[in-house]
Amino acid sequence: MNARRLLGLLCAVLVMMGTLAPAFAQDTAETVTVAFIGREASGRGATSDRALYQAAVTAADRFNAGLDDDEAGIESADGTLYRLDVVYYAADTLEEVAAAMDDLNDDDAVAVLMGDNRDFAEAAANDNPEGLPIFSVVPETVSDVLSLSVTPAQRAAAAADYWVEQRHLTRLAVIAADTEEALAAAAAFKSTAGDGVIVMDVTREADEDDFEADVRTLRDSDAEAVFIWMLDGQTIDLLNALAENGWAGEVAYGDLDSDFVARAGADLSVGLYGVAQWLPNAYDAASQTFTNAYLRQWGNLPTEQAGAAYDAVGLLVGAIAEVGDVSSALRSALTASGTETVGVQGTYRGTVIDAVRVVQANPDGALREVVRYAGVDCQTCPSTWLADSTDLDSTDVQIIRLGLIAPLSGASEAVGEGIEQAARLAIREVNDLGGVVGTDGTRYTLELLSYDAQTAQQADAALTQAQAEGVQIILGPDSNAQVIPNLFRPDADGLVQLVSATTDQATASALYQLRTTDTVLAEAAAHYASDVRDLTRFASVAVRTDYGLDGAEAFNLAISQSDEGTVVLELEHDVDQTDLRGWAATLRESGVEAVAIWTTEPAAQSLITELNAQGWDGLVIYGYLTPQFVSQLGTVELEVVGAVGWWPSAGDWLSADFTARYQTRYGQTPIPQAAAYYDAVYVVARGLQADGLDGLGAWLADLDSFTGVQGTYQPAAYASGELSRMGLVVSVQSGEAQEAARYQDGDCWVGCQP
Repeated sequence: MNARRLLGLLCAVLVMMGTLAPAFAQDTAETVTVAFIGREASGRGATSDRALYQAAVTAADRFNAGLDDDEAGIESADGTLYRLDVVYYAADTLEEVAAAMDDLNDDDAVAVLMGDNRDFAEAAANDNPEGLPIFSVVPETVSDVLSLSVTPAQRAAAAADYWVEQRHLTRLAVIAADTEEALAAAAAFKSTAGDGVIVMDVTREADEDDFEADVRTLRDSDAEAVFIWMLDGQTIDLLNALAENGWAGEVAYGDLDSDFVARAGADLSVGLYGVAQWLPNAYDAASQTFTNAYLRQWGNLPTEQAGAAYDAVGLLVGAIAEVGDVSSALRSALTASGTETVGVQGTYRGTVIDAVRVVQANPDGALREVVRYAGVDCQTCPSTWLADSTDLDSTDVQIIRLGLIAPLSGASEAVGEGIEQAARLAIREVNDLGGVVGTDGTRYTLELLSYDAQTAQQADAALTQAQAEGVQIILGPDSNAQVIPNLFRPDADGLVQLVSATTDQATASALYQLRTTDTVLAEAAAHYASDVRDLTRFASVAVRTDYGLDGAEAFNLAISQSDEGTVVLELEHDVDQTDLRGWAATLRESGVEAVAIWTTEPAAQSLITELNAQGWDGLVIYGYLTPQFVSQLGTVELEVVGAVGWWPSAGDWLSADFTARYQTRYGQTPIPQAAAYYDAVYVVARGLQADGLDGLGAWLADLDSFTGVQGTYQPAAYASGELSRMGLVVSVQSGEAQEAARYQDGDCWVGCQP
């Protein structure tokens, strides 16, 4: 073993100190060496390479330990068991890269991983007599090197599609440096944007630092947004010039990353858009699994390129499982057409990936994913982004009256107000864009009529009044008690009704549920408690009403079907019993780790307060979590979780964007139901656009997918009147409520790891 390889191993040992040793496969497993060639001298390159290496080690350790119930190690098709050993070979010059290739061949390495240095990747490929698969994160084609990154042109094309096809902007500017990379990116941006969209196209030398004239030209062009691809320093100079001249359009920097945000500072970078291949805070379960594992092992977050190295090991593992450890066979298996592998960066076809993410810089300096692309196909773009239709010709104009039934006075007035405000926000946005124009040329604009209802009788009267006043679509009510007695009114009256009530009894053909049902939410809470929190002993407390008993039954059934969960104590009480403090000692003495409560707010609060006072340190699961209930918990130290349809602190960009716009308009935080009614207006708008008023009901029933603030709506898949089965698990500690996990129809999407 040469001194340079030994130095790499010693560095790895030092970095690994303080972390748990990986669970290696049994002694009979064959060790397969995966080489990492990385820079060792100080500087950004060495830091970047070290992060990639550490990501590869994290991946190898995960596969060595076995996944789920698999045997530790990697089993190939012939039954041979392998474990991976990722070894760092330091190289800071082209000569040292060649030496590293010789050394790793002597050590029988089966594959090579490298960073983003193109010259180093070419040198390795030119000195590869064994034909080893070489992975790199160089974002360009290098002969005989498997790139795990997209090109600048692919990133720029996604940015153009986002602004033109999704955000419907029509006047864009481009400012690029005269480097090969920047010119290729600018060309791809302009090509994807299409004819007539680019109103300013400027190329500057790479050492240019005076952009005052460009800012004046930009301002005079009436551009809505500008796409920049220059060096970091130039971009900072341009951003300063834009800020000093008060330009208010949107800005995207094609090479945006966390290093640039730190260098530019919050004043310049907040709100800046960019395109990244992966983010350590990416909003999906696979990314979070990797990020959390990396953080536990290395004590810091992975870099934005680290996802590629993690995926490289995963791709290699798949090939080893198929063909064993012969390098030539591995390369063929890796590059085989038709093979698809899902990694943290996205879906690979062979080893080729076209996944990118449009991102935005937050006030805290972090980048947040806005939407996700595969090529120029947006995978997660919301259906609430409408095009401006004011210039479209229309043969007729119809005002569609939406009738909102909500508690606009009395004890639940705040709920009604939050619902009404969300609906009016969406209607204002739709109408400001000229409404929507249907396929027959009819222009539809929206009008909201609100009706106060606090009882089932008042809801029934509101339906009658709404129909008399020409209302064509009903929104609400929110209360199960108001919906259930009037289930079949929409059928009889020929109306479409969208409600936020969460009862499982909503079976009328013309009634559609905007929010996830209590049963689906109860199952999500159970999966979170048993699968993510690893709890096994549960108690349930339920009020003797349909909603209380049904919620407890669904939760208890889900726990009984889990691997190890058991409900050891079931308690019930009458609806007029609101003081449950006497049960706290019984629950504490039962040895349960979690108490699931399906009862009224006063009863739940009394029990939680007493459990906290007695020093019980388990988890409380409350089935009907609301912002009001969270505020009433006060200084309770116990952690309380609840499954809800939506929460204003949800971790996705669309939720944060809606919450910010709602707060700007109304000066308050939206309630959970607000997202449902905001989305409902856009669902109606899209339905009118597609099939008109008469076809709205059938369109809703056949709707495959609609992406809104609450998440993905899939009524055609459910065929039950349910529009959504998305549920957030919210954790409340010290009065703060944050998203802990997200479920879609029982499957965990976010926050899935213990």
